[in-house]
Parts: sequence; structure tokens; C-alpha cells
Amino acid sequence: MIDYVNLLPEYLKEQRFTRKLKVLLMAVAVLYVLAVAGFYTYQMVAIRKEALSIAVLKREKESIIKRYVTYQEIRNKTGLIKRSEDDIKRRMAVVSSLLDSQTPWFQILRFISRTIPDKVWLSSLSTSDVGGKGKVVRFGGTAASNGAIAEFIFTLENSRFFRDVDLIYSQKKEVNDPVLFDFEIDAGVRSVRQER
Repeated sequence: MIDYVNLLPEYLKEQRFTRKLKVLLMAVAVLYVLAVAGFYTYQMVAIRKEALSIAVLKREKESIIKRYVTYQEIRNKTGLIKRSEDDIKRRMAVVSSLLDSQTPWFQILRFISRTIPDKVWLSSLSTSDVGGKGKVVRFGGTAASNGAIAEFIFTLENSRFFRDVDLIYSQKKEVNDPVLFDFEIDAGVRSVRQER
């Protein structure tokens, strides 16, 4: 027994097949367009996400550059401060060593300026460290008489600043009217605690 007999003419069969084929092709075309549109949309979303992440990265980069510049400025300022601090420490060490040294030069010079006899004029003052003797001050100058030189030596010997005062030489100066004497005196410096 025959279940199905197709008695349609051939041209109708072809038309039917053509219609089915057109529908199928339209469905494929619609699916293709939808697929392309979906892929395009997916790509656009991905591009936007990448553009946003690039913009975020650019902002982060600019922020990092700004922070780097700020850190560089801070580092430079810190270096200047460190150098200034080192310079101040060095200066403080010098001042501290001068203040804490056993030779209070400002007191010695003040003493000399206040106690030098009227007829004695100093022309030079120098210091040196003599092995075993410590600091030695050499006074050079001119006096109106040997008595004025002796008075100056007596003042130095009886001060709290000097010891072992020696007259190196006293020599008469060849000047017409006033008699003057050139002299040099060495005096050891005592270790004296500074008055503050």
C-alpha cells in the first residue's frame, strides 16, 4: 500500500521548493544580520570598555607623574634641609668647641684690652701650640719705656689667663725725639674654665 502519492505537477513543485528556499535564505540572512549586529554591538561595548580603561590609566598616569614631581620636589627640599642641617651641625660643633675649649679667647682679649698699660701699644698678637707647653701667645709691640714693658709683663704674670711669661727681646728704636722700645713677649695660656 502506498501512503502518499505526489501528483503535483513539476513546476508547482519547483515553485514550492523555491518558496521554501527563499524563506530559508531570508531566515539565514536575518540570522546573519542579527549575528553581525550582535558581534558589532559586542565589539563596540568592548571598545568602549577599553577606551574607559585607557582613560582611567591615563588619569592614573597623570596622577602618578604629579605625585612623582611632588616627591621629587620634596626630595630636593629634604636634601637641602639635610645639607642645611649638616651645615648647622658643623657650625654648632665649631661654636661648641670654641665655647667648651679650655681657652676662652674672648675673655683673654677683653682682659688684654682693659689692662694693657697706657704707654704700651701692641702691633701683633699670635698664638701657637708648643709641644709640652700648650698654647703660647706672642705679643709684639712698642712701649715708651722698659718700665712700661715690665708693668705689662707683671700684669700678664698675675692674671688668671697666662703663665710662664718671658720677654723675648726689648730693643730701643732709633727715633729722634721720643724714646721707644720694640718688644716681644711669650706667655703660656692657662687652662681656664669659661665664665658663662
